[in-house]
Amino acid sequence: MFGAKIDYLGFGLNRAGLGTLQIVLDKGQRADMVRDPVYPCVHFHLCYRTDSGDHLELRVKDPVVDLRLFKDRTFMTGNIMLFVLGFVLYSSTVLLPQYAQELMGYTAQLAGMMISPGGVAIML
Repeated sequence: MFGAKIDYLGFGLNRAGLGTLQIVLDKGQRADMVRDPVYPCVHFHLCYRTDSGDHLELRVKDPVVDLRLFKDRTFMTGNIMLFVLGFVLYSSTVLLPQYAQELMGYTAQLAGMMISPGGVAIML
């Protein structure tokens, strides 16, 4: 563990990209940044591409994110399926209470009680 080698450039650019993406997603609507999410794109582009056009993370000996894993069809399919599952679970957790409050006239407490069995099922 103490002898681990770290790609500091890739780690820093990846961290900056995720941080700016989080800011754009959280505060972007108020500051009208959603139409032009340039900062996360620039950081991710710098992290994964170089001036010569090849992948920076493919040239480094110990990359932060090993992109070679995505050549495996099983790994890629599993990641896509998990992304879709997470999207569906998260969107239903966000949209169902809004639907219950706006269209069905529930209070916030009743809407929360309505989706709580689904949360318990997800935990199990």
